Amino acid sequence: MLSRSVVQALRFVEVISVLAAVCSVFAFWYVATTLCFFSCLPPRPPNIPAIPSVAKKFPKLKLVINHIAKPLIKDHVLDPWKEDIAKCAEFPNVYIKLSGMVTQADEASWTVEDMQPYASHVISKFSANRVMYGSDWPVCLLATDKYSKVHSAYHTLAVNAGCSDADLQRIFRGTALEFYGISAH
Repeated sequence: MLSRSVVQALRFVEVISVLAAVCSVFAFWYVATTLCFFSCLPPRPPNIPAIPSVAKKFPKLKLVINHIAKPLIKDHVLDPWKEDIAKCAEFPNVYIKLSGMVTQADEASWTVEDMQPYASHVISKFSANRVMYGSDWPVCLLATDKYSKVHSAYHTLAVNAGCSDADLQRIFRGTALEFYGISAH
């Protein structure tokens, strides 16, 4: 059996390790902000609530949420994803990729209707100015035999969400060019 002092020492080491990890993370965000980096965020529902904290702490750091944060489309679950995404959208330095939905839906039988509530929510909260299309190729081929089906589905999702031609240009080209600092010329 470990003595009380050894247990206390181990707990102290554990606390120091956690503090060091937190400081390292904040140091990374600070350096990234200073150097005008951007960050692609891990797309998992448990990670979404942390995004507003980072966005608020580092308002000059551009963040992009990949794959609309991988909601549970196959199970038709919107909450708490829906509320968490809305909170992220409140920060102008947070963007989101319209991608990854076909592999989050039922890969064997997905439909545009299955994905529409998710796409519509993202577009309504972020607007075309902070939504960018992501191909998710070649992973998307797990859910279809042709990439053109995926691209067509995402285009339909954006149109069904009320996007104008100008909005479609932003989502499928302009937002990514701006976010990544790529010249169109």
